[in-house]
Amino acid sequence: MEAFYAAQGQENSGYVTDSFLRSVATAAGADPAKVVAATSDAGMTKADAEAGRLHVDSTPTFAVTKNGKTTVIGSGVLDAAALQKALR
Repeated sequence: MEAFYAAQGQENSGYVTDSFLRSVATAAGADPAKVVAATSDAGMTKADAEAGRLHVDSTPTFAVTKNGKTTVIGSGVLDAAALQKALR
């Protein structure tokens, strides 16, 4: 996420292309193919459905799934302690 925000362009300018996502994924140590696939129409439909199910309406929002149950940690800037606690 830090790599994305560090490289972001003007909001709603169309800067988020597959090429942009590949470069950000690589910088973050993620699999570029998986990141791009998650932004496909099917991936976005799935993400939108999950956001609706969790009542998420802002970005970034952090959620953790443990033992098959997903819990929203919070939205916006979260402190490291809150994230560490949720990940235990």
